[in-house]
Amino acid sequence: MNTYCEPAQDEQSENRMNPLQRAEITVHGDVQAVGYRYAVKRTAMKLKILGYAQNMPDGTVRIIVEAPKNTIQKFIETVRINKPPITVEHIETKYTKPTGEFKFFTIKYGELAEEMAEGFGTGQSYINLSRAENKQGFHSLKDETKAMHIDMNENFAAMSTKYDAISRNLSGAVKAIQNESVQTRAELIRAVDSLSKLVQAFIEDTRRRRQNKD
Repeated sequence: MNTYCEPAQDEQSENRMNPLQRAEITVHGDVQAVGYRYAVKRTAMKLKILGYAQNMPDGTVRIIVEAPKNTIQKFIETVRINKPPITVEHIETKYTKPTGEFKFFTIKYGELAEEMAEGFGTGQSYINLSRAENKQGFHSLKDETKAMHIDMNENFAAMSTKYDAISRNLSGAVKAIQNESVQTRAELIRAVDSLSKLVQAFIEDTRRRRQNKD
């Protein structure tokens, strides 16, 4: 029976050259209510990094990871995101001795109200960003072809109204959750259901407009 041990030796050699390390990372900037923790988790999973990400009361995101140092350095550069609505201003990193306690990379969630506010806040950030991009696109197109300006203005006005409605609903939901003014679960379910229907109607209307233009 033949036994081939070379891969195991290579792995041991690589582990000696790149020993496991633990990094305590604090990320500053516009990194809460913008989907940052989920971007961090996707990166960690791709790089096979273990640990967790957690929102902190001071507005930062705390990330604990365990991996070889070169992998951690690649991870830090990847999560240094500056793509609206996420803006990382700076990252603090402290290396310590690994504990081997992690089996996966996870997101540490807060209270239900906090996470609901985070989710609605993320949605509102992307709605506002999409609205700004569409507005800029309309203005650019208007400069290039004046013959279409009436139709464009009408389309933008319609879209602007829908964005305003969605944004108001998101803002109201976030405020209600933060102030704990939604007194029953049934009221919260109705509020979320109403918002979902409004967003779906907007998406379907946008698709119809695009199909009509094509």
